[in-house]
Amino acid sequence: MQKPHLYISASPALNFAKDYLEQWGFPVADSITDNVTHILLPIPTRELPETIPPGCRPIGGNIPQGIDLLKDPFYLAQNAALTAHGALSIALNRLPVCIWEVPCLILGFGRIAQRLAGLLKALGVRVSIAARREEQLAMAQALGYNALPLENLSCKGYRLIFNTVPAELGLKEEDFDPNAVKIDLASLPALPGSDTIHARGLPGKLLPESSGRLIAARVAYYLIKE
Repeated sequence: MQKPHLYISASPALNFAKDYLEQWGFPVADSITDNVTHILLPIPTRELPETIPPGCRPIGGNIPQGIDLLKDPFYLAQNAALTAHGALSIALNRLPVCIWEVPCLILGFGRIAQRLAGLLKALGVRVSIAARREEQLAMAQALGYNALPLENLSCKGYRLIFNTVPAELGLKEEDFDPNAVKIDLASLPALPGSDTIHARGLPGKLLPESSGRLIAARVAYYLIKE
């Protein structure tokens, strides 16, 4: 079987991924040649290269063929933890008060929201969770959070709001306190207002080495598995 030979696209996170993969003994090419067996692309992947050598497998996210890390449960879980860490960092930098002094509302209770809620709770923050599904509300309450239905939600009284729900929620600017810090983490933003912080792709932007190491670890796993 041919030894894996990688070409890696350039980005802050992928530059770190390249360093780790080379340290672990995986050959990395400077250009796409016929002996390249895998092409590592940014995650999510915006577009595939125009030419891919025959038998070469792309590695990316939301791709029609090859290795899709956005379908990898381990990658998704670890990337959610990095996203939560980045979101907390933004909140700490934007709030003019200690974070444990303000009530916080998180919309949604998926992977990112669960990790973020845990980080906030560990800091002594009063966390409320708004979700649609009963099982999510039940789990949030069981974990010690104030659980609220997402429908007809009032965001008044919260100084810090995170959204993780990629859907239109029908919220308006007047539904929030004027001094609220609003951070939208969803792929389809739902928090209104020009003051909303749209925070997509936080691992690659704020934690490129951690993101690169995670990507490298999953790439190495799949290459060794093959």
